[in-house]
Amino acid sequence: MVDDLQENEDIGPSSSPSIRSKINLDDLPSDPADRLPITSYHPNQIDDVRRAYLVKKVFQPRGGREVFVSGGFYNWSKPGALKEHVGEVNSIHNNSVQICDNLLNQNRSYEANVTKHSNEEKIANWYRLLGSVRFFLAVLKLICENNPDIGKYCLGIAKKNNTLTAPSIQKEIIDCFVKEVTKKLCEEFKDDVFGLLVDESSDVSQKEQMTIVMRYVDKRGVVKESLIGVAHVNNTSSATLKEAIVYLLSNNQLSIDQVMGQGYDGASNTRGKFNGLKALILRDNPSAHYIHCFAHQLQLVIVAVAKKHTGVKEFYESLGLVFNTVGASCKRKYMMLELKSEMVKNEILLGEIKTGK
Repeated sequence: MVDDLQENEDIGPSSSPSIRSKINLDDLPSDPADRLPITSYHPNQIDDVRRAYLVKKVFQPRGGREVFVSGGFYNWSKPGALKEHVGEVNSIHNNSVQICDNLLNQNRSYEANVTKHSNEEKIANWYRLLGSVRFFLAVLKLICENNPDIGKYCLGIAKKNNTLTAPSIQKEIIDCFVKEVTKKLCEEFKDDVFGLLVDESSDVSQKEQMTIVMRYVDKRGVVKESLIGVAHVNNTSSATLKEAIVYLLSNNQLSIDQVMGQGYDGASNTRGKFNGLKALILRDNPSAHYIHCFAHQLQLVIVAVAKKHTGVKEFYESLGLVFNTVGASCKRKYMMLELKSEMVKNEILLGEIKTGK
């Protein structure tokens, strides 16, 4: 029996005391894809490993400076240096402090809060979440009136403000769905290689958005392309785009080392030979071969051919003039809306279009 216990102690990378003593807490992998689960370490080592990762998170370098950790902080005479380190409300420092507080406060953990609820409260929360996810507010009101199982828990009958119908709560629920779907998609190629397809453009609110698509071969040998994220970026510089890509990959336990191909358009910030996104990723992973996006090449060909056609050229030139003339004036926009409204009214009276709802 003793021999069996001693043999079992040597199983695994972190269960043996001799191996446990070799763990270098200063050299723990930063990439989530390379990290071992905390629970895989020896029980006496878990707190030390968790504390080491917490230090990496809270006191990480900013702007090329080793802040407070390696060499200490001696620049107290510089006005605003500490305030600059702390940053705004959603800065890295403040977010790290909040993460630390949440980790140390066990009473606020998910498990602690769930165990406090009675079975009746769990059922109520389930129905409220079900109604909030599946139905719009107007439909949910109708469902509550006709379905007593849902009606006795939802909307006005819900305890305090736990109705789960506020826009912010709805966005959080949608965000949870996004994370779960993305997690399932990434599990198909988590331990394999994939291609990276990236494009960026501004949305209707004039914010730059970057879409990230993964191209991979699933377990059945089928080539797939899956959208795994739309990231807001402050600018379209190659460094900013790469930072957003690395952040999204790490959040899904993926690494830049798994990228075997890159596909972008022909913009200089993406395909630039020296400082483009392609070049920055190749410096970290020489195997990430770049291919000019075929769809973008086709678009360039179509545009070039269309410009040679006199009728098409004149049409788009006239369309551009109309768009610029109307779009530059609020008064002209209002006039166009008035004309459109009158046109719709006449067509409804003539029975040419239906009103619907």
